Amino acid sequence: MIYTMKLYFIFSRIFENTYSCCARFGLLVFMGIIISPIFNLEAKESQLTIALMAAYQSNPSLLAKRAGLRAADEQVPAAFSNWRPDVSLTADLGYVDSLNTNSSGTAREQWRNSQSWGIDVSQSLYRGGRTFLSIEKAENNILSERADLMDTEQTIFLEVISAFIDVFREQEVLKLKKNNESVLVRQLEATKDRFTVGEITRTDVNQAEARLAQARADRIKSKGDLKVFRATYLSVVGNPAPEIFSEVKMLTGLPKTKEEALNIAAVKSPKVISAEYKRLAAINSAEEVVGQLLPELKLTGSWDRAFEGSSEQGRIDTAKVSLGLTVPIYQKGAVYSSVRKARQEVSQKSFSVDVERRGAIKL
Repeated sequence: MIYTMKLYFIFSRIFENTYSCCARFGLLVFMGIIISPIFNLEAKESQLTIALMAAYQSNPSLLAKRAGLRAADEQVPAAFSNWRPDVSLTADLGYVDSLNTNSSGTAREQWRNSQSWGIDVSQSLYRGGRTFLSIEKAENNILSERADLMDTEQTIFLEVISAFIDVFREQEVLKLKKNNESVLVRQLEATKDRFTVGEITRTDVNQAEARLAQARADRIKSKGDLKVFRATYLSVVGNPAPEIFSEVKMLTGLPKTKEEALNIAAVKSPKVISAEYKRLAAINSAEEVVGQLLPELKLTGSWDRAFEGSSEQGRIDTAKVSLGLTVPIYQKGAVYSSVRKARQEVSQKSFSVDVERRGAIKL
């Protein structure tokens, strides 16, 4: 039951969220009709199940993509940090030599060990809506990264299935080549016997030898191809390919028609989903740039304690609270240029969505 649930999850990523739809559809039909004895999702401890699970857990491409997603997740806490205050502690320790020269009287020189420390707190109250937009942009970027991860998962799963099929097929082909070579060896022996008794000519013997040489070459080539496919399997899955493949049943749950597969690709393609979230993030980014033209309100507070100042002896405590308003008036046109650039990037991302959708359903 556990294997069945894990397999259902894995194949739902491949078939329900397929993106290169027609290529996937052709592969699925081939898998379901031509090589139906190979796969059975209900078979406990299926070799394909084990291969897919091993690739899902240890494939370097997937591990790298997951690490990238975890890094992207940190964009949200970074965006939320604009709601939180900025607190800093300051301290100062030094030596002051103060010489006071008066126009009348006696000059006075003082030596003091000055010390001071304090706390500064700054809280942003309004940033032109940029905090809301940065949080929303971070969330859209994360959703885009998740779709990219799903696309990578589909690619790896398809490579695993292809490698599995290639090894299975080439093993059977190699068996046929070996059997064919054995048959041709016996035929050559029979041909030589017939030539000895004068039933056939030397040409017939040479032709039999040529057929046997071709069969041996085909067998050697098939053996080499099998090693290549096994190396590919090891590279994708991380484990060696099995020597013997078990018989299993036919896949189920495939799209019934080409139109159904195309609809799935147009709506659930990870590349289309990723492009859509990138478009939304670009819109957030453009609006965030516009926020730089709006006023910014900030509340600041500080408390300081100083000992042995240059003009006073003893201790001086200072507390301050202020509300600061910054209104942009002219920034040399740089912000307006950034706004125009961001809006063009939104247009570019919108066209990218159409490109990915067409790529998902292309014939």
